Amino acid sequence: MTNMMKNVKMFNADSTKNAILVHSLQKNVSNNRSMKNTFLTTTINNMNVMSTNTHEIIANTVFDSNAQAQSISKPMRKSNLFVKYLGMLALLITSIYTVFGQTKLVSFPGYNSATVSFPVSSNFNNSVVTSANLNYGGTGITTVNDGRTVWSIANASSSLNIATAPYLQYNINFSGQATISFDRFVLDGAAALFSTSAIFQLRWSVDNYASSLGTFTNNTSSYKLTSVSLSSLGSLQMNNVSFRVYIYNSGNVLFYNSDTGPYASPDGTPSSYTAYGRNVSVWVSSASVIVPPTISGTTSALVSTTSQLSGTNTAAASSPWVSSNTTVATVSSTGLVTAQAPGSATIT
Repeated sequence: MTNMMKNVKMFNADSTKNAILVHSLQKNVSNNRSMKNTFLTTTINNMNVMSTNTHEIIANTVFDSNAQAQSISKPMRKSNLFVKYLGMLALLITSIYTVFGQTKLVSFPGYNSATVSFPVSSNFNNSVVTSANLNYGGTGITTVNDGRTVWSIANASSSLNIATAPYLQYNINFSGQATISFDRFVLDGAAALFSTSAIFQLRWSVDNYASSLGTFTNNTSSYKLTSVSLSSLGSLQMNNVSFRVYIYNSGNVLFYNSDTGPYASPDGTPSSYTAYGRNVSVWVSSASVIVPPTISGTTSALVSTTSQLSGTNTAAASSPWVSSNTTVATVSSTGLVTAQAPGSATIT
């Protein structure tokens, strides 16, 4: 036993957010139950907790009798007797957050592009959005040390090449699987100096920026409220989305994006979409987000003992917990798991 035990390593499998390290104890036992030929191997199974709705209960080898188990050193008994598992409340009723009507999803305040740290965080509707930020990219876009939110842009091309054209990018991350009907993307106060031909075109990540969603009307030297309507896009499901405002056909232009409105609109954008303190805003007509539940509980249990799982949100009224293989593991209506025998079972 001494030589064999040198290779035994104990791992912590208590975290449901990390890889599960499962020790499989294999044995070759003679007719007289001798442990002479017993050997230990280690198997590492990696599971991504956040990308699956089911988790397995894996029961390791069980000794034929308590006496036999007691004949083995304590560390080895633990390695052999632990049932390793992760639980997931797949049948829990998930939280659903819904907004209707003209609703501001995210908005950005003014900033100094030369001194602010990118990406720039935004204000957002925290019932459906977990984070939103602004960044920039492409060729020919330069920050300007001016507190009025100014960018220097040079792109004389008369056609848009998304591989090289300068852009401002607005990223939105939803709090779960979202069903969104977008309404409008608004530049609350936009002006372009030294160019009346510059084109500001909106695209998004849904089609990898392949097609135009519309253009803004802001190629004058005075601040304007301008927007692109998104109401024709219909209802879409997503976990995140990015919008880009590409600039081309501009020569050398200074793009001002003021947050000191409200300003008049040359394209019929209603004044209800603008207010002092924001320079960009994204609006929806409806949005609902399904927020998956999270769980807590011990991730290991001795065979024939129990372990309690619990979760957020409201459990389903009927059969909130189910085991796919009750000969291996059973689960009560309250989430109490009992390890029954070696094998594999899925708890939902």
